[in-house]
Amino acid sequence: SSSPSCGALRFNSTYDISSTMTCAQKAPVLFVGTIIVTLYCIFVFVHCLPMMMSADPGKIHRGKIEMHAFNFLSVMLSLSYYRAISTSAGTVPDTAEWKSDPEVEARAASMAPTTVETKRSGARRFCKWCSKYKPDRCHHCRVCKACVLRMDHHCPWINNCVGFGNYKFFFLVIFYALISVATVTIAMIESVQEAIEVDTPFWRMFVLLFGETLAGFLMLLLSAFFHVPYLDPVQGDDHH
Repeated sequence: SSSPSCGALRFNSTYDISSTMTCAQKAPVLFVGTIIVTLYCIFVFVHCLPMMMSADPGKIHRGKIEMHAFNFLSVMLSLSYYRAISTSAGTVPDTAEWKSDPEVEARAASMAPTTVETKRSGARRFCKWCSKYKPDRCHHCRVCKACVLRMDHHCPWINNCVGFGNYKFFFLVIFYALISVATVTIAMIESVQEAIEVDTPFWRMFVLLFGETLAGFLMLLLSAFFHVPYLDPVQGDDHH
């Protein structure tokens, strides 16, 4: 028989976030949320609004365009981040062909799916924690306490595994985050230069420099995700 695709392995697409997150697990998620809110407030209230209140029509026009564009990016980033957190990466279903039950195995032998990844002996890969056979590219995550379909890695920043069910949302988080911080870094250069050259309140200069530095650092960090081939099938059967 042919090997079933991950799409044929049914799983719950969402789960109750509040019931699955401890305080330690919430900390990275809250940290990311704080960065998003901080950069949004700096860009909109300290950069865009002063431009829109300027006497220069050109700056007013640029301020409106930059604020609308950044609002769109912020909404898309927030939605993608929520979906990456709340969407299950996918687990092996409780059906006969995946269970390790001597009574069931005899009956299910004829419908056991063919897998490419096997043990050295040629036998199907088996998870001793879940007591289930594992399909191709499926690995056990000790944090999530489940075998994850097409598992890439466990990401503490979303308190979730990155796998078949939420891979798209994780990639969109990286994409929109990179575009957002690049927008902040490039667009705020003008405001930072004015704050340095013109007599500006210290708090405004500090906030602009802080936002510019933070956004620039994150832009360099996130851009590395598109150069390092880290999104590959993980090696080994267990992941912490």
